[in-house]
Amino acid sequence: MPIMRIVTRVRNTLILTAIVLATAAAPAAAVVLHPASCSSCGSLTASGDGWVGQTMTGTGWGSVDSGTIWVKDLSPSDGSRDWKVSNSSSHAYLGNGVHRYKGSNMTFVAWTHWWVKVSGSDVAVSTVAAGSAYIQGVGQYHVNGGAAKSWPKSTPVHITLRG
Repeated sequence: MPIMRIVTRVRNTLILTAIVLATAAAPAAAVVLHPASCSSCGSLTASGDGWVGQTMTGTGWGSVDSGTIWVKDLSPSDGSRDWKVSNSSSHAYLGNGVHRYKGSNMTFVAWTHWWVKVSGSDVAVSTVAAGSAYIQGVGQYHVNGGAAKSWPKSTPVHITLRG
């Protein structure tokens, strides 16, 4: 892996950590974040080129070197926007609560009940939640800390996360 990609990964990880810590510091957000010890939650980590789509209740974060992030808050009645996307070069509201972000070196974090799809090169996603995910492309993923599995190239794989 070229040194600039490593530097970018480290920077993105630090940004995501800062976002999560800042969110957890806010009293209202601290109530809605789901802890890693959530008995109904599972974990997913994935990295590669292609796409990862998730509909979850819990917390998810990630990055994409170059690509697109779509996001929708599935709990809008709580009065807060339970997601954040950083470093996009363009944003469009597509209707029905769906936002699309395009750019390079983007990061995202989402909590409570949400849908996120990340597509592009050098996609990295980590999730502690309950729900469903789909993955397609070239890369590896782990469910609940298990053995690495390859992303399917042609037909997306469906993953159910539960504790």
